[in-house]
Amino acid sequence: MKIEKRDDPRTLIKIKIDYEAEGAYLYDYSHDLSEGGIFLQTDNPLEVGETINLKFILPEVLEEVETTGEVTFSN
Repeated sequence: MKIEKRDDPRTLIKIKIDYEAEGAYLYDYSHDLSEGGIFLQTDNPLEVGETINLKFILPEVLEEVETTGEVTFSN
């Protein structure tokens, strides 16, 4: 059994994420998110500690969310 270490529960959802990292504009998909984080499925992993600007639309809200995040895990 896997022990969950996150403070906030994850919501399983597939949404397109537009983001800017190191001056490049990219997009990939997320498969889960929470108040405290988001999983970004990408073939080009970012460096831990890197700051990224994210934009996405939640299905029930239909309003673009813009936020800044920091990469805390990459594999």
